[in-house]
Amino acid sequence: MKKISILLLAAFFGLAFIAKKQKYTSTNLKRRVILDVPEEFLRLSDTDIITKYGMDKLPLALFEDETGEISISITEKIDSLKSRSLMYKTEEEKIAISRDLAIEKSFLISSYRHFYDDIKILKDTVMEINGVPMALLEYESKLSGKDAKDLDVVSEQYNYLVYGYRRNRNYIINFACPQYKQAEFQAIAQHIVESVKF
Repeated sequence: MKKISILLLAAFFGLAFIAKKQKYTSTNLKRRVILDVPEEFLRLSDTDIITKYGMDKLPLALFEDETGEISISITEKIDSLKSRSLMYKTEEEKIAISRDLAIEKSFLISSYRHFYDDIKILKDTVMEINGVPMALLEYESKLSGKDAKDLDVVSEQYNYLVYGYRRNRNYIINFACPQYKQAEFQAIAQHIVESVKF
């Protein structure tokens, strides 16, 4: 009887932990992008990003959980050929931008198919996020390579990504985690993306 009580108590606390509501911090990035970031995620400094990832072009921001396995990256690229605004004068302008995003998303998917060994697209759409047309891609990927000891490794990732414009800038906001954590973080990724404001 005592053993059953202990098991029931453990199950109760286990369910309570799973059901715990994720807490977020609304984060304003250089007055250009606002999004919710899970409270326990840390923003990496430029030095940390260069040391860990060896990036030439730094993202607008990069956040990681305490393990370093899960990340939220926000990249910003100036596109001198485009002059898009979030303040659409007409509904036709919004429709035209959505149509352009659908075409650009197809090219993005094509480039990902060449980059990864295998990719499974779970969601592929153009939608409005807080009134702004954005391309959304949700996918699982597999990439083979070598680790620091020259051993073969396979990375299986889950990504939830949005792509769009603000004025003459192109933005990609990407949530990435190991594929085995997908079920745990899928709703969190969706919340982060749906919280994005420009």
